[in-house]
Amino acid sequence: MSDDLIYRPGTNVREDVHLDAGSLHVGTANGLRSRQWTYSIGLRSLSGLTREAREATCTLTALERADLDRAECLFDADVASNKPGLLIYKHEWSCRAIVVKSEPQEILPTIIQSTITVVLLDGVWRRGTTTAYNPALIPGAQYLDYPYDYPYDYAPGSLVSWARNHSLVSSPVRLVVYGPAINPYVMIGVNRYQVDVGVPAGGYLTVDGVGRSIVLTGPDGDRTDCFAAGHRGGGRDRGEYIFQPVPPGSSEVSWPQNFGFDLTVYEERSAPPWI
Repeated sequence: MSDDLIYRPGTNVREDVHLDAGSLHVGTANGLRSRQWTYSIGLRSLSGLTREAREATCTLTALERADLDRAECLFDADVASNKPGLLIYKHEWSCRAIVVKSEPQEILPTIIQSTITVVLLDGVWRRGTTTAYNPALIPGAQYLDYPYDYPYDYAPGSLVSWARNHSLVSSPVRLVVYGPAINPYVMIGVNRYQVDVGVPAGGYLTVDGVGRSIVLTGPDGDRTDCFAAGHRGGGRDRGEYIFQPVPPGSSEVSWPQNFGFDLTVYEERSAPPWI
């Protein structure tokens, strides 16, 4: 079995629901592959172009009732607690999602087919590629435990390096700065990403361009909201916006080099790839 589609629950992240392996199968899941933009039509133009949360349906076939029952319990727990899970395609592309409905269509002794309704909350599927800059300055970096599996490249320990965005359009980024560092900043292209905060040794600062958050995690695991400490410099495309997306192609990266950091670039698509 291909195991191409996995649902990772929001309330029980250690128990994935494999939707295309074992006894559960969604087949081609056509509804998840559709792409949709919201827009307004003008005289000779479009405006208000966004990709909003939407509903999608697909057929879930279960060969084992116990596996279906467990999956539906996990789906219900996420809805009841309003903690969306992640749909993960081919272990690379993901979208926040929540399964809000299941309607049995055929019930036989050896098989149950149901139509499930999934709300895709992001409107896009994302794939993150992470590069570690100057990892020699990060004590024990090889032992870090990341929340998702991403392909990794390692940049040389130099003052100037490069970042690559494989998308055709600008993409959001995630920065993780490892302490010690005082008011750390990173230049990517012509934009300066800076947060006026002290990052202690053993701690790290996370700037999330997708969720628009800035969080400092201390050596003891305590988390502090540092949203107000991020430079905004007048907004997007003004040269100093903390959540600035990076343009397609290669961008020069420079930083004071007295700290190490990870940069994740998120490609975005309206639907999972066909290949």
